[in-house]
Amino acid sequence: MRKYLAYIITFVIIIAIIAILQLIPTTTHTDDSHSNNNLNVIESADRSLTTTDHTAKDEITVTTYVEKNGPFVVKNKIFTIVMTHKKIFGDDTVESFEIIDENNLTHYKKYFGATIAEGHPDFESTIQMGAYKVEGLRGEGLIIFYTLMSNAPPSGTSCQFFGLDKQMLKSLTSELGIAGGIHKLPKGDSERTLRLLEGDVINVQIWTNYFAVTIPISVDFDRLMIKPAKASGNFDVYYPRSSLRPVGSAIIIYADHDANLKAESITLTAATTIDYLYAYAEIQLEKYESEDKIEVSNLWLKIKIDGKEGWVKDSASFYALGFYSP
Repeated sequence: MRKYLAYIITFVIIIAIIAILQLIPTTTHTDDSHSNNNLNVIESADRSLTTTDHTAKDEITVTTYVEKNGPFVVKNKIFTIVMTHKKIFGDDTVESFEIIDENNLTHYKKYFGATIAEGHPDFESTIQMGAYKVEGLRGEGLIIFYTLMSNAPPSGTSCQFFGLDKQMLKSLTSELGIAGGIHKLPKGDSERTLRLLEGDVINVQIWTNYFAVTIPISVDFDRLMIKPAKASGNFDVYYPRSSLRPVGSAIIIYADHDANLKAESITLTAATTIDYLYAYAEIQLEKYESEDKIEVSNLWLKIKIDGKEGWVKDSASFYALGFYSP
């Protein structure tokens, strides 16, 4: 009897030990290269890799994901633009991108960075991108539009052209910074394709100190170059229509855009009518370390004042016309 009782007690102890072991969590060793308690890795629905990093800076969660634009076919070669994004809440920026071909060969890459603002759950500045194939009479290539939004100036728009040279995709210039805006190009025959305007140009709007002028930029994919379509001449103007003209102010007007000519002073009255016709300017494409810029100099504005046409240039006249330099 005692023997059977010993068997029963032993059996109960074994069952209790098994139950206790099942309650203890199992620890599995992982490779050190993936062991990070603050990094969760998932695969997004579009098959691009997404990482979520909980930074030590105010416990801000930064999400990284990859976006692909393309494919774009340029002279029978296939290119894809791969962008790496950083995201904090609703703040999204492109941290870097590269252009690869069908063999995963990198033809161009660029790094912008993604700096978190001090004391704010957002980035100091954000970059947004849009990529298209561009077609013209002088070849075809790619264009990338950049939009910079910053907590502090400067902000703005820029673009960059790429053409094919001996099977390698090359940038025609550095980033082309535009102190204003870029006019839309017409759509091409295929998706995400644009066509250059007549003469293979793209129009950009450049703000001067007083108003904006529309400058045509010539794009030549065959020669891998861009330049102002003309070095000087007359250009369309854009101006704020809400400008107020102070009555009693004087305008200095010239018969032509030549300061050596005799000038005439006209005083504005409440009944004065003024039409803004177009601008004259000299245009240069200046190259800087990080970007190229369109520079406007020797700026004149042609107006019609009470039916009389003439040119104005000096800041006092621009002020009298209601244009205010920031």
